Amino acid sequence: IIFKAFFSINRDVLNVRYHNDKKNYENLILTYFFPQNLRKDGSYFDRYFSLNTKFDTKKTIWILIPVNENKSSNKNDQNIIIVKRVFKNFYKNIFLSLIYFFENFFKSFCFINLEKVDFKNTNFSKELSHILVKIVKEKNIKNFLFPYEAQPHQHFFVKELKKNNNKLKTIGYMHTVIPPLPLDYIKREGHPDLLLVNGIDQKSILYQKLGWKKNEIKNITSLRYNLN
Repeated sequence: IIFKAFFSINRDVLNVRYHNDKKNYENLILTYFFPQNLRKDGSYFDRYFSLNTKFDTKKTIWILIPVNENKSSNKNDQNIIIVKRVFKNFYKNIFLSLIYFFENFFKSFCFINLEKVDFKNTNFSKELSHILVKIVKEKNIKNFLFPYEAQPHQHFFVKELKKNNNKLKTIGYMHTVIPPLPLDYIKREGHPDLLLVNGIDQKSILYQKLGWKKNEIKNITSLRYNLN
């Protein structure tokens, strides 16, 4: 598990190709990209919010983050930015990861003193945050919405976004059931301003047990699942 964390530090390279679109948008929605959901007309159907990107092309811009390596160029609407994600050379990364691993192994006395283990922020977190900060600034974004899974890169980019624009409203949507041991969902630095959840019980657990304030959580009807 520890080696896997070191392996992920330098693995990813992210870049984007911006459209020649100088208009401002009010909302930025980040979601995770599955190529099969890209439509022939250039729009994208998002599984987390059950929305097509054409629903509000005047006020809303989307950024799609591939869950795996994605080198291809896609034809898409102007209000969609698809991030390219490339993995660095596997053997080179293995070599660097082994160096990190053994440096920290000896420095922490065989991982007994975990305070001495130096887990760096990943390239993925840093480059994604840089891309988001640039979009928010250039497009004059007021609201930022994303499917909240309490992942380290999410806390990192929220923290960076708020650092650069403290008026930006960050909204996380918790699209899954809270896990049996919900330690990831303990409120921490980089949490969204508002967390949307599905169910009164989930809201109660978050504010009674995990440190969230009651007014930071809103219970809504599920966006991802419907009765059909």
